[in-house]
Amino acid sequence: MRRRLAIRLIALTAAFTAASSLVALSLEAPEDAAAAGPLAEAASWWNSWGHGDTSQRRLRNEVPRDTRRSGPPAPAVTPTTPPTTPAAVPPPAAVPPPATAPTPSATASTSPVPQATPPSSTAPQPAAVPPASTTTSGASTPTPTGDVTGWRQVFSDGFDGSTLGPQWRTYSGQPGGSPYGTWSPSQVQVSGGFLQLRNELLNGQWVSGGLASRIGQTYGKWEMRFRIDAGDEIKYAALLWPDGPNWPPEIDFAEDAGGNRSGTTATLHHGGDDAMVGERVAVDLTQWHTMGVEWSPGRLVYTLDGRPWATTVHQGVPSEPMHLAIQTQPGGCQGGGGAFGCGVGNPRTTTMQVDWVTIYAPA
Repeated sequence: MRRRLAIRLIALTAAFTAASSLVALSLEAPEDAAAAGPLAEAASWWNSWGHGDTSQRRLRNEVPRDTRRSGPPAPAVTPTTPPTTPAAVPPPAAVPPPATAPTPSATASTSPVPQATPPSSTAPQPAAVPPASTTTSGASTPTPTGDVTGWRQVFSDGFDGSTLGPQWRTYSGQPGGSPYGTWSPSQVQVSGGFLQLRNELLNGQWVSGGLASRIGQTYGKWEMRFRIDAGDEIKYAALLWPDGPNWPPEIDFAEDAGGNRSGTTATLHHGGDDAMVGERVAVDLTQWHTMGVEWSPGRLVYTLDGRPWATTVHQGVPSEPMHLAIQTQPGGCQGGGGAFGCGVGNPRTTTMQVDWVTIYAPA
């Protein structure tokens, strides 16, 4: 009996010793991630997503300053089930810089702001029409010099240089009635013996040109030889604008609101409620013609190529100093104001060319 008990004690002691050795070996063994299996891989991935120490979390959630994209950083993502292999994280996508809208010159201007039919609130999209080609054919008539019967010449400009003379000032800023357009002096150019007013759609906004004479007078005769490319959106005007702060009056002696340029209008604006007396004539102004007005007390005579085509006798004819203005701007057919041949589309660039301008005072 005692012998069997001793044998059992010896066996139990040996088993206990063996188990203790195995535990000691397990606790002292170095960590081997390759041999540890999936649990070690999961723990390594989990730490890499910021669940380990602070330094790992900072590297995961912050992008170096020189490559950081604009806007708030992406929120940290905590997966519900760790994958078996580390996930590849793509680098941050490059964000293109915002488009810069054209900035008109800050040059101060007291340019006229004629009231026009408000255009559509949606910016126009140009039709797929190639740019219209400018032409000098038929333009080369001599700039008038000297007095004419009943009138004394006070100014003429054949635009023979490369810049405007001091008698002109260019427009800057937003035209009245054209919320998606702007005037910029860069669109007024002198070259090849012509004044050119360019109109272009840039970054969804029409950029146009306009200028005004510094010569103001009461009564007189004005003539201008010009042509303009066809286009639905761009309208033009050659007009007399008051020197004083109040509007109306206004005398438009050549104006249309876009289309094929198969005619033009002349309009007297007068009175506090902007009453209008208008005339219209058929003429192809994609070709060169001379438009003008003779203004005398109570009377306006509109001329085409030197001959009268309409006369307005009205008590609303102004009797205060006014000056010449020439301008283009958006808001034509697409703004509801087209009167001549709308539906021709919109070239990428529309140009109004002026060969010469002359001004007379009463003799």
